[in-house]
Amino acid sequence: MLGRSQPVNAAPKKVAPKKTFTMKSLWRLGVWGATAASALLIAVLTTRSEVGSQRVGIVLSSLTGAPSSSPGKAATQQVATRSVDTEAETRRLAEAVRGLTAENDRLKSRVAAVEHTVDDVTGSVTRQIEAVKTEVVPPWPTDKPPEPATPAVIASVVAPVLPSNPLTPPTRRPAADATSPSGAVAYAVDS
Repeated sequence: MLGRSQPVNAAPKKVAPKKTFTMKSLWRLGVWGATAASALLIAVLTTRSEVGSQRVGIVLSSLTGAPSSSPGKAATQQVATRSVDTEAETRRLAEAVRGLTAENDRLKSRVAAVEHTVDDVTGSVTRQIEAVKTEVVPPWPTDKPPEPATPAVIASVVAPVLPSNPLTPPTRRPAADATSPSGAVAYAVDS
């Protein structure tokens, strides 16, 4: 029997039980994702600092095969570069201040020109008001008190307007009769 091969019954393949997705596995996946995102955020934030950026620069230079310089030499180069950048930034800011000062002066001169134009318009009104104030003549002499109007004075002012018969409507006077030869204005009531 040695020479004969007998068919071997192969055992059926075992099927792995189907894993169910439970709340516990969901929480585990969520915590794992949050931890990974936090670690990535911390790595990014550390590169934003000066020391972190130096470390990233050293790592990148070693990965690219560029000769790495000593950290002290790199720091000296950065200080020199930073001082040049500071001087350039100072010059740029000084130029910006000069430009803003020139713009301010130009705007002030434009505002002064507009005020002068407005003063020409409103100044004439002011001059007219001042002229009227100086021409004001008191209606009675200032050395004696004003006299009350007497009934005769009131009647002489009102008489040309009143009709002779109060029960009849007043007649309309022509426009030529509106002023008397003496220059006094006569008043009438239109019906």
